[in-house]
Amino acid sequence: MVLKVSDAIGLATFAAYGADLAYSHGFSLVTVAMISSIVASGGGVLRDILVNDIPLILTKEIYATAALGGGIVYYLVASISNQGYATLITIFTVVTIRIFAIKYNLHLPVIKAEVGNR
Repeated sequence: MVLKVSDAIGLATFAAYGADLAYSHGFSLVTVAMISSIVASGGGVLRDILVNDIPLILTKEIYATAALGGGIVYYLVASISNQGYATLITIFTVVTIRIFAIKYNLHLPVIKAEVGNR
Protein backbone atom coordinates (compact mmCIF):
# COMPACT_ATOMS: atom_id res chain seq x y z
CA MET A 1 0.00 0.00 0.00
CA VAL A 2 2.91 2.36 0.74
CA LEU A 3 4.15 2.03 -2.85
CA LYS A 4 0.68 2.77 -4.24
CA VAL A 5 0.32 5.88 -2.08
CA SER A 6 3.82 7.02 -3.10
CA ASP A 7 2.89 6.44 -6.73
CA ALA A 8 -0.31 8.47 -6.26
CA ILE A 9 1.70 11.36 -4.83
CA GLY A 10 4.17 11.19 -7.73
CA LEU A 11 1.34 11.01 -10.25
CA ALA A 12 -0.31 14.04 -8.66
CA THR A 13 2.91 16.04 -8.55
CA PHE A 14 3.68 15.45 -12.21
CA ALA A 15 0.07 16.12 -13.19
CA ALA A 16 0.27 19.49 -11.46
CA TYR A 17 3.66 20.22 -13.06
CA GLY A 18 2.42 19.37 -16.54
CA ALA A 19 -0.74 21.42 -16.06
CA ASP A 20 1.27 24.38 -14.76
CA LEU A 21 3.61 24.22 -17.72
CA ALA A 22 0.77 24.08 -20.24
CA TYR A 23 -1.27 26.77 -18.48
CA SER A 24 1.78 29.07 -18.36
CA HIS A 25 1.96 28.86 -22.15
CA GLY A 26 -1.67 29.94 -22.47
CA PHE A 27 -3.11 26.66 -23.75
CA SER A 28 -6.80 25.78 -23.64
CA LEU A 29 -8.54 23.60 -21.05
CA VAL A 30 -8.38 20.49 -23.23
CA THR A 31 -4.69 20.95 -24.00
CA VAL A 32 -3.80 21.60 -20.35
CA ALA A 33 -5.68 18.44 -19.30
CA MET A 34 -4.04 16.32 -22.01
CA ILE A 35 -0.51 17.54 -21.28
CA SER A 36 -1.10 17.01 -17.56
CA SER A 37 -2.17 13.44 -18.21
CA ILE A 38 0.71 12.69 -20.58
CA VAL A 39 3.39 14.12 -18.30
CA ALA A 40 2.00 12.36 -15.22
CA SER A 41 1.47 8.99 -16.90
CA GLY A 42 4.85 8.99 -18.64
CA GLY A 43 6.79 8.50 -15.42
CA GLY A 44 4.59 5.60 -14.37
CA VAL A 45 4.98 3.94 -17.75
CA LEU A 46 8.76 4.29 -17.57
CA ARG A 47 8.81 2.86 -14.04
CA ASP A 48 6.66 -0.11 -15.01
CA ILE A 49 8.78 -0.88 -18.06
CA LEU A 50 11.98 -0.76 -16.01
CA VAL A 51 10.62 -3.28 -13.50
CA ASN A 52 9.13 -5.42 -16.28
CA ASP A 53 5.47 -4.88 -15.33
CA ILE A 54 2.50 -4.06 -17.53
CA PRO A 55 2.12 -0.25 -17.41
CA LEU A 56 -0.88 0.82 -15.31
CA ILE A 57 -2.04 3.08 -18.12
CA LEU A 58 -2.63 -0.05 -20.24
CA THR A 59 -4.84 -1.67 -17.62
CA LYS A 60 -8.27 -0.76 -16.32
CA GLU A 61 -6.79 1.24 -13.42
CA ILE A 62 -7.92 4.82 -12.84
CA TYR A 63 -4.49 6.31 -13.47
CA ALA A 64 -4.27 8.60 -16.48
CA THR A 65 -7.91 9.53 -15.88
CA ALA A 66 -7.00 10.89 -12.44
CA ALA A 67 -4.21 12.96 -14.00
CA LEU A 68 -6.59 14.19 -16.71
CA GLY A 69 -9.04 15.27 -14.03
CA GLY A 70 -6.19 17.01 -12.22
CA GLY A 71 -5.38 18.99 -15.35
CA ILE A 72 -8.99 20.13 -15.60
CA VAL A 73 -9.03 21.11 -11.92
CA TYR A 74 -5.76 23.01 -12.35
CA TYR A 75 -7.06 25.01 -15.29
CA LEU A 76 -10.32 25.91 -13.56
CA VAL A 77 -8.69 26.91 -10.27
CA ALA A 78 -5.87 28.84 -11.96
CA SER A 79 -8.47 30.74 -13.98
CA ILE A 80 -10.09 32.14 -10.84
CA SER A 81 -7.15 32.14 -8.41
CA ASN A 82 -3.37 31.96 -8.57
CA GLN A 83 -1.23 29.09 -9.82
CA GLY A 84 0.08 28.22 -6.34
CA TYR A 85 -3.41 27.37 -5.09
CA ALA A 86 -4.12 25.54 -8.33
CA THR A 87 -1.04 23.37 -7.82
CA LEU A 88 -1.98 22.42 -4.26
CA ILE A 89 -5.61 21.71 -5.10
CA THR A 90 -4.57 19.65 -8.13
CA ILE A 91 -2.19 17.51 -6.09
CA PHE A 92 -4.86 16.96 -3.43
CA THR A 93 -7.48 16.10 -6.06
CA VAL A 94 -5.35 13.59 -7.97
CA VAL A 95 -4.11 11.87 -4.80
CA THR A 96 -7.68 11.67 -3.51
CA ILE A 97 -9.01 10.18 -6.76
CA ARG A 98 -6.20 7.65 -6.95
CA ILE A 99 -6.44 6.60 -3.28
CA PHE A 100 -10.23 6.17 -3.51
CA ALA A 101 -9.79 4.10 -6.66
CA ILE A 102 -7.27 1.88 -4.90
CA LYS A 103 -9.17 1.60 -1.62
CA TYR A 104 -12.57 0.85 -3.16
CA ASN A 105 -11.20 -1.17 -6.09
CA LEU A 106 -12.66 1.21 -8.68
CA HIS A 107 -11.78 0.59 -12.31
CA LEU A 108 -12.59 1.94 -15.72
CA PRO A 109 -15.12 -0.02 -17.75
CA VAL A 110 -13.72 -2.62 -20.13
CA ILE A 111 -14.99 -2.80 -23.69
CA LYS A 112 -15.29 -6.34 -24.92
CA ALA A 113 -14.74 -6.58 -28.65
CA GLU A 114 -16.59 -9.22 -30.58
CA VAL A 115 -14.34 -11.39 -32.66
CA GLY A 116 -15.95 -13.54 -35.24
CA ASN A 117 -18.12 -13.53 -38.32
CA ARG A 118 -19.88 -10.43 -39.51
